[in-house]
Amino acid sequence: LPDSSQGSWQHARRLFIGLGGTGCQIISQLRDYFAESDVPDDNTKWLMIDSNSDEMAACSQSSKKTFSQSEKLVLPLRDPSYYRDIDSNKFASISRRWLYNIPRGFNTGGARPLGQVALLDNQRLAGNVLTDVITDCLKDYGENDTDHGTTNHEAEPIPRIYLFTSAHGGTGSAWFCDIGFGIRN
Repeated sequence: LPDSSQGSWQHARRLFIGLGGTGCQIISQLRDYFAESDVPDDNTKWLMIDSNSDEMAACSQSSKKTFSQSEKLVLPLRDPSYYRDIDSNKFASISRRWLYNIPRGFNTGGARPLGQVALLDNQRLAGNVLTDVITDCLKDYGENDTDHGTTNHEAEPIPRIYLFTSAHGGTGSAWFCDIGFGIRN
């Protein structure tokens, strides 16, 4: 990340998205860093996305500043019987055996194909939440800040969006390209 003492960084609109367990841990630590430093977080939004709600909750609670429900998105797996009855075209890119081998705990267990199943199954939800978060980053641009007598034109109009994940993980690495493409479009 850029040096926090540079003016352009301080006034940039920022959206940090953690994908999977590792990505959620990273933005949790980053949020703690922001809280302890002089980096203003007025223009900063946070979003954790994972398929494992327990791991996400542990990550969120380990942070000094907990994440609100609107800053967390769980894309869970479902029971294998659900996938047997659904339109197979939706999951055409994934071997059918993955749809029948979902762990009893409905977690991906670090398997990329299961992470992809979770994203494909919840793609509309993921798209809606990402659209809402990005829209929220943009909506304040140009409004008056009555507390300081200024406008928010000091902030850059287009937010800087950062995705954090492990390239060798399961869930986050399966989602990285698709989520990045979705944000870009």
